[in-house]
Amino acid sequence: MQTNIRAVHFTLDDNLREHIEGKLKRIDYAADYIVDLTITPTLDARQFDGEAHLHFRWGATKNVTAHGHDAVPVADQLLDKLSAFVAKEKDKLKSTHTRHGPTAEMPG
Repeated sequence: MQTNIRAVHFTLDDNLREHIEGKLKRIDYAADYIVDLTITPTLDARQFDGEAHLHFRWGATKNVTAHGHDAVPVADQLLDKLSAFVAKEKDKLKSTHTRHGPTAEMPG
């Protein structure tokens, strides 16, 4: 899984980067299924916007957003949504694999 974290309109400090990277460990179990993940916190006026773009190896993609007045809670909300989506997508994959039997090819 290739991960890119980039800030827009502010400098991403080490604390926020480490916080995001620490939260990303919750989806390490799906690293083999994820091609790339881009997380972009943006500061607009007095609000932080967080956006994550996720791309799975079988073509599924997801854009997740979060908004708030402080970067850390926005990052937490964004990564909670991202984690839930990854779990849902992994369950779909397991369900498809179970339905079609163990010899069925996984998407990819």
